[in-house]
Amino acid sequence: MHAQPQPPSAAPVSALAAASSPSQPTAPRSIIVVIDDSYPPYVFRDHAGRLQGIRKDVWDLWSARTGIKVNLVGMDWAKAQAQIQVGRADVIDTIFETAPRKDIYDFGPSYSDIEVPIYFHESIGGLNTTESLKGFTIGVKDGDACIDYLVNQGLESFRRYPSYEAVIDAAAVGEVRVFCEDKPPATYFLIRKQLDRQFRSTGPLYIGQFHWAVRKGDAATFKLVQDGFARITPAEMRGLQERWLGAAVQTPDTPAYLRYGAYALLSVGGLALVLGAWNISLRRRVQARTAELSESLTQLTQSKQDAERTLAQLNATLEAVPDLLFELDLDGRYVDFRARRTDLLAAPPQDLKGRRVQDVMPPEAADLVMQALHEAAAHGSSAGTHIKLPLPQGERWFELSVARKRMLGNARDHFIMLSRDISDRKQAEQALARHGDELEQIVHERSRQLVQARDASEQASRAKSEFLSRMSHELRTPMNAILGFSQLIELEAGSSPRTQGHVREILRAGKHLLHLINDVLDLEQVESGRVALNTEVVDVAELARELLSLMQPLADRQEVRLHIGDMQGLAVMADAIRIRQIVLNLLSNAVKYNRAGGEVWLDAQVQAEQVVRISVRDTGAGIAERHLGMLFQPFNRLGAEAGPIEGTGIGLSLCRRLAELMRGSMGVSSQEGEGSLFWVDMPRAMPGVLAHDGDGAHASAQSPMGPTKAGVPPSPRMATLLYVEDNPANLQLMTQIVSRHQGVTLISAPLGQLGLELAKAHRPDLILLDIHLPDMDGYAVLGRLRSDPDTRSTPVIAVTANAMPMDVQRIRDAGFDDYVPKPIRVTHIDLLIHERLGSTLA
Repeated sequence: MHAQPQPPSAAPVSALAAASSPSQPTAPRSIIVVIDDSYPPYVFRDHAGRLQGIRKDVWDLWSARTGIKVNLVGMDWAKAQAQIQVGRADVIDTIFETAPRKDIYDFGPSYSDIEVPIYFHESIGGLNTTESLKGFTIGVKDGDACIDYLVNQGLESFRRYPSYEAVIDAAAVGEVRVFCEDKPPATYFLIRKQLDRQFRSTGPLYIGQFHWAVRKGDAATFKLVQDGFARITPAEMRGLQERWLGAAVQTPDTPAYLRYGAYALLSVGGLALVLGAWNISLRRRVQARTAELSESLTQLTQSKQDAERTLAQLNATLEAVPDLLFELDLDGRYVDFRARRTDLLAAPPQDLKGRRVQDVMPPEAADLVMQALHEAAAHGSSAGTHIKLPLPQGERWFELSVARKRMLGNARDHFIMLSRDISDRKQAEQALARHGDELEQIVHERSRQLVQARDASEQASRAKSEFLSRMSHELRTPMNAILGFSQLIELEAGSSPRTQGHVREILRAGKHLLHLINDVLDLEQVESGRVALNTEVVDVAELARELLSLMQPLADRQEVRLHIGDMQGLAVMADAIRIRQIVLNLLSNAVKYNRAGGEVWLDAQVQAEQVVRISVRDTGAGIAERHLGMLFQPFNRLGAEAGPIEGTGIGLSLCRRLAELMRGSMGVSSQEGEGSLFWVDMPRAMPGVLAHDGDGAHASAQSPMGPTKAGVPPSPRMATLLYVEDNPANLQLMTQIVSRHQGVTLISAPLGQLGLELAKAHRPDLILLDIHLPDMDGYAVLGRLRSDPDTRSTPVIAVTANAMPMDVQRIRDAGFDDYVPKPIRVTHIDLLIHERLGSTLA
């Protein structure tokens, strides 16, 4: 009948009242017997709360036979087992003998067979085996033996109640539709509560036997109880059974229904004689009314079946819902509830109905429930309220959904509240929030470190750029005078051959130094990632012809023959200026480091479907294999710096990095004593699509900022040129250059402010403006010139030793008409004066 109890948690305490000596044991004055107080007809409580039933009378008779007082204590079955386990009782009665219990109790003989079936609502069919019970929640009494039986059969879903009557009450309101219960109390309660027609039962799952039992090893109490029952005769036991279960009823020879039928027939016959005539007249109306009633009965039967189906569907739906379901009034009072897990309730199930949420919940949670109820009262429903409840197993979170339930008549509305356990979700959200905070802190710290690193890197890059720009300016300024005056001497017709040789050597050394400065600046731009590339389609054959034409004079002087392969129709995607720089550097090296009478081959082939390889092969001395790994290191000439051939050691390193920036690559193979093969691989352009710059490339070569004002007729005219420059050597050089032009007057100013005054007074036709001036920079002077209506339209050309790309871009953005880099080329200034002022050389 009841589930397996757990072993005692404390040392047993004897309930025997009298002490006894080891040699002469004495019978106790009383014993305590615990028993289930809700098991009719064996034991139950009457309206006054007194114990009644078969076992009550049996223990009274036992007491009379032995003279020992029996304190029969009725209680919930689980509590009864706990009492005897901790030694607060001597005997437990109405208990089934099971294998697990044999380890805890010593059982007396069985005294009654008890059938244990499954009961189910009449709307449910097909429940005839334990297998068919799977999927149903089964109502059981807490501690009942049928729980062990059903668990062994593979069933897991139970709803536990403290007594058999509580199970029947739950079934009456639809809280459970299937329950397991011993047949005697189930029959008693179903009939008493008029539920016997609504529920049906299966055959017995098993048949158990009632026993009395004592704690394991308590031989003295066992013998005492057994001897007492031996003094009760079988006839006395049968008498007690018949008193509560009744005796067989003797029926008369003539069944009662026959007698009553005869009387009815006689009455009907007499009545028929009196009302015969009236019956004939009413027959038709009776038949019509009977047809109407039959139809109404059919409709009522159909409506009942529909209602039962709907009820069964509703009950099955509610059984499938794992959430807690409550019905409350507007005061927060519990009217009814449905809970598959009673451990999630805010109070024990038996204490919930009739109490208010304020009585069973913390104030904060109760206030939130009341807010949800009032919101549902105002709007019909409420959803999304979260409450936290302290339960025995720990804090749990619930999400509430409330809907208003209209009541009949003038009764106040009730509210259906669905409570879903969202503790796992809350824990996940809290964990996610913690991880999010930690991640945000990590990201913030990492971002701070990256910002610091970026700022430090940018500061270092700016410092390096500023240093290179300053060094470029400081180097180009004296180079401007050296190369400028050397060019003027070279152009003078009366110079002696010896002087001309000296001048050419000065120009050669100056140009070499200028190339070194340009290479260093280029390398810095590439390494810092600030180089600007204009990717376009470049015709490889046209590029090769142009470069061989440029290299032919050098090759002739070195007695080296140049060869070009068949590369017609090949094109690459690259920056035209940079790919020209790369291939020109390879050709120059191939010629310079070749032998007299050597050869150089320039070729291009499709290396892969999307790659074109441009290669330069020479017949020079070659490179030792051990040196190939150092070939592309900046400033490393592999010992050639001690030889007669000039170089910086930067070219190959710069070329490789430029190739990589254009999504290409560069490599070399060499055989010492036979020559070297350098190549550059570039992305192939689509066949048939070639770029032709036309005259634009030539225009760019003539003027760094684009085409100058061409088309001015070369007729001499009087023009004024203002040169604002603080360096005396540069001013003297410009004076010498301008003096060679007819019709041009040069005025100069060493300060920016003086230059502004001269421009205002003389209205020059062209202004050459140095960027670095003692009192203000050239950008400020330009701004003043552009803001004055008298000088706003005067062309202003920047003359600067700052050749960094960022400097050139700043000049463009400031609004200069053009710029001339230092060191200046005399021919460049001659062409500029001619095109801008229409002068001719004297």
